Amino acid sequence: MKKRYMFFLAYLFFVLNAFTQNANPFIEFIYNNPFLERELYFSNPELLRGKILKTSSEDYDISSDGVKSYGDVYGSVKLLSYFFFNNDNILEKEYFISINEEDGIPNTIKINSFQYSEDTVLVSYDEYSTTLYKNFYKSKQEKEEYTVEYDKEKDCKLYKYYDSNRELIKEIQVTKGKKTIKDSVFVSEPLIRIYTYEDNKCEEKLFYGEELLGILMYKNGVEICHTQETYKNTGKLVFKTDFNESFNEGISVTQTFMDGVLSKEQYTGKVSVEYNPAGFVEYKKIIPYEGEGAKGSYSIYNAEILDSEDEFLLEILAKIKNVI
Repeated sequence: MKKRYMFFLAYLFFVLNAFTQNANPFIEFIYNNPFLERELYFSNPELLRGKILKTSSEDYDISSDGVKSYGDVYGSVKLLSYFFFNNDNILEKEYFISINEEDGIPNTIKINSFQYSEDTVLVSYDEYSTTLYKNFYKSKQEKEEYTVEYDKEKDCKLYKYYDSNRELIKEIQVTKGKKTIKDSVFVSEPLIRIYTYEDNKCEEKLFYGEELLGILMYKNGVEICHTQETYKNTGKLVFKTDFNESFNEGISVTQTFMDGVLSKEQYTGKVSVEYNPAGFVEYKKIIPYEGEGAKGSYSIYNAEILDSEDEFLLEILAKIKNVI
């Protein structure tokens, strides 16, 4: 009787554990896409299967006399990203394109391609830039081969990239609900990002070695809090957004803490968000707290799912097709 009872408990635990994992398809999606290094949330990631996710973003400032500027960037710049998912809903290729909106010609085009096998993942990096005469040339071409290790007992996958001296340069570890990325390129201590996923929330912690640099909190794919842990030796900065119940309108607040005490608080912006029926953010805009047209920082983000390459991307691919 006792053995049957213990067997029943073990079986019940197995069923509940499987149900919990399958109840959140987004966590399964993240687990299967370790190289997707962007905070993208989908309540139904199945809609990405065999599709392309396109995003665009633009950040700029408006001065007190109404002049629009783009920080240290020359000219107006818009960033486009395309994420290609195969029929297994695995990231296959991604494009990052920086565009000068004055003439519509890209400044840089970055292409990352992924080839998967049971034991390895080959990542190819290609980058194209433009000359003063708006001609394209290939400015970067690299490959990284990751070995894949799988711990069946912990349901953990480990992706490792070694340089020619067999030194570990980059490591990605994924379990259901957590992803850790360690990057040792050009730094004495590894830069570590730890993502923890739960329901529609994500926490991202950034470390330099063992030093905690910052924490970012997301909900429904929207950043709700960003904490800069090191500020003027004894302080920290907190950038947060207080949203309404529908989570489509919010107020941005910047807080300064010194020696653990709140010393300054300032309302800095207004945030508006629109969600696609598929359950992802398709539009987000941040404007100064004083309103549209006021002095301050602006940010606009758009996202959509495509069945195939759009006209702009096809034109770009045609232009770089024969570039060596």
